This record gives sequence, structure tokens and C-alpha cells, in this order.
Amino acid sequence: LHEALDKLSPGEVSPLIETEIGIHILQLEENRPGITQPFEKVKEAIGNRLFQEKIQASHDKWMSSLKDRAYIEIRF
Repeated sequence: LHEALDKLSPGEVSPLIETEIGIHILQLEENRPGITQPFEKVKEAIGNRLFQEKIQASHDKWMSSLKDRAYIEIRF
């Protein structure tokens, strides 16, 4: 999808694009350049995100170990 958007000018509509999740039609409304933030301005947000990702990974590992040790019987 990114490649198709890169080829469009503002206001243009893409041809049909088929992916594994469906068929898409894209329209580029506006092309805004990215903004580079100073590191000091985003340092705290980056730290928070990395911390949350570590917490999530630990939680996922813990839940997986609980499931591995649990006896689960499904009856219909």
C-alpha cells in the first residue's frame, strides 16, 4: 500500500490493490513532509514506550507459562 501511495499525487485515486486481507482503493488527500523532533523532546516518550513493551513481553511470557502448566478441559 505504501508503494501505491508513493506513486499518487494529491487528489489522485489508486487502481484496485489486492492484498491478503482484501481489495483496496486509496486516495491521497495531502502529502505532508515528516517532522524530525529533537531527541530531548521525545526521550521520555521513547523510554515510556520501551518500558511498556518490556512489561507486555514479561506479561505475555508469564501468561504463556501459566497456560502451559494449567489443566484445561473443553467440553461441548
